Amino acid sequence: RHAVKPMADVEKAAESPKAKVLDHRSHDMFVELEELQYGEGQTLEWRETARWIKYEEDVVEEADRWGKPHVASLSFHALLELRKCIEHGTVLLDLDKEDLPSIAGAVVDDLIATSQLPPQLREPILHALLLRHVHQSDPHSTREEPSAFATNRSASLPSQTPH
Repeated sequence: RHAVKPMADVEKAAESPKAKVLDHRSHDMFVELEELQYGEGQTLEWRETARWIKYEEDVVEEADRWGKPHVASLSFHALLELRKCIEHGTVLLDLDKEDLPSIAGAVVDDLIATSQLPPQLREPILHALLLRHVHQSDPHSTREEPSAFATNRSASLPSQTPH
């Protein structure tokens, strides 16, 4: 049995400065799909390949632009894979992080805590997640995401030259 707190106690807790209020209303969502690819100079970078605002849009590589928005469809196998990822993978909702290095650190820490990733791979995985991100709207960007893990990156990753 669960202990039920009187309503007055719940209201006092909500008014306390330590209580965090979460907004569970529906929000507009923007989703990007980025793939790890070799960029200029044969260095690895994350490149935006699809996005979902209301409909799916894919990058037309030959024209270096976004394709026509369309309703995305999934195969039954893809739905089963999605279900498996949600049931057994790392899903962090209401994460109190505001920048990419913090979010990546929380994801990797959860993967380690749930035995999905060996602890010795923490730094190489963080490095890979924090590699440069290039967006379709700015394909010649030289901007690199801020990284708290900038020291001795190359020693922990395999060669970045294509095979």
